[in-house]
Amino acid sequence: MTEQSTSSDEAFMAAVSHELRGPLHAFLGLSELLLNSDLSGDDRRIAESLYDEASSMRVLVDDVITYAEFSSTAPTLEIEPFAPRTLVTAIADRLRPKAEEAGLALLVDFAPDVPLRAMGDSVRFGQVVHNLISNAIRYTQIGSVQVTLTSDAENLSVHVRDSGVGIDPAHLETIFDPFIRVEGSGVEGTGLGLAIVRRIVDAMDGTISVDSTVGVGSVFAFSLPCAAADSVESECVIAPNNASGTVLVVEDSEINRTLALKQLELLGLGAVAVESGERALAFLEEERVDLVLMDWNLPGANGIETTRVIRARGLVAPDVPVIAMTANVLAGDRVACLEAGMNDHLGKPVSLDDMSTMMTRWLSRDITGEGNEIADFGDDCDGDSDGGIHTAIEALIDDLGDAETVRIVIETYLAELGSRAALLTVETDDQIDDESRRAAHTLKSTSALIGADRLAGLCAEFEQAAVVSETLQARLAKEISHVKAELHERLEMGIAS
Repeated sequence: MTEQSTSSDEAFMAAVSHELRGPLHAFLGLSELLLNSDLSGDDRRIAESLYDEASSMRVLVDDVITYAEFSSTAPTLEIEPFAPRTLVTAIADRLRPKAEEAGLALLVDFAPDVPLRAMGDSVRFGQVVHNLISNAIRYTQIGSVQVTLTSDAENLSVHVRDSGVGIDPAHLETIFDPFIRVEGSGVEGTGLGLAIVRRIVDAMDGTISVDSTVGVGSVFAFSLPCAAADSVESECVIAPNNASGTVLVVEDSEINRTLALKQLELLGLGAVAVESGERALAFLEEERVDLVLMDWNLPGANGIETTRVIRARGLVAPDVPVIAMTANVLAGDRVACLEAGMNDHLGKPVSLDDMSTMMTRWLSRDITGEGNEIADFGDDCDGDSDGGIHTAIEALIDDLGDAETVRIVIETYLAELGSRAALLTVETDDQIDDESRRAAHTLKSTSALIGADRLAGLCAEFEQAAVVSETLQARLAKEISHVKAELHERLEMGIAS
């Protein structure tokens, strides 16, 4: 294939992707909002049907575009630390309602040697896990789907076992080919899911296999190079479920503005919307926001150009995230957004769950104090702040649906607490160096995650100070000791207690 024809194919694919995803975003989002309203009877059944059809169409569009993209170029890989247990658990949690609707048990198991952190492309790894679990659910009528995560020194391996229809031995050699579906299963779809899985695994130098018996079930297994990462330096990928703040939505479509504002309202966030890059610049000249959701295809200056101006002029603080929310979802599109100064990429269509995940990732409750909570903490740290730690642990268990994962989060926090705390021990009245300030910043966010609000507040005070007073040192030491005792007590009681 010539370079010119490849470029032409990519341009065509990008155009088709955008034109399909735009209306689909409105279709899926508006039907979801209907289901969150006070509907009953036939109205609710119609809304449910609309949402189901939109969801099916989203899978179809994702599969076709992803396969077309992989056909013209190898998948782009981003190798960074991630938490494999947390990732697999989160994917299983998203798919569990679909399994339960089909009357199936979805079970997840981790081998003891699976590292807390691994180096790899978490997005592609998760895509393979998602496709295999989703496929297993679709082809299983009775019984269960079991997901097992194991590890060796250099690789992570996942086995997805189902009690479904099974695959005829004659078809096993072609099951990863495009447009292939199990005969006689009655399952609809593009037949591209396993072809996409094979291309991702191949691109990551991994292996994949299938073992199946008709009428008994199948086992799909893959292994990818994902070596263990240094747990002290790696950041936890779980974000606290306590997003707050004000969001600016930059979107030219009235329907999409309405949808985004309603989604953000349901998430308890303040939001305002403008219809162009020029309006966004004018707004940010006068007002402060905590996050910007930026469409790409805007009239006049597009989202990429607008973001460059925002960053160049300093219209938002450097730590205020700008997130692309766009139907431009090809690998090169994400890179272009990041190069322009954006922090993340949210591909349309955007469900309420997608929006919640992104807001939770980038926004957390304000614990910097600016003269309120921090000033009121005082020296009395004998007792859990409003039961914060135990309450937060219960909330994490509810959000993740897995006490074992929460136990791992707490143990990781405790393992990192010593090294972070050591960097906060500086000579009284000495200037705070950048390494200590970064340690305070990280400990602030992870402490907020597990409900240690007093410690988070003290870390925020440390982070903002020019020098450290003797009083702040004493309060930090006392609160760190208190948090350690609280967490060790909870571990001894049992996380699920």
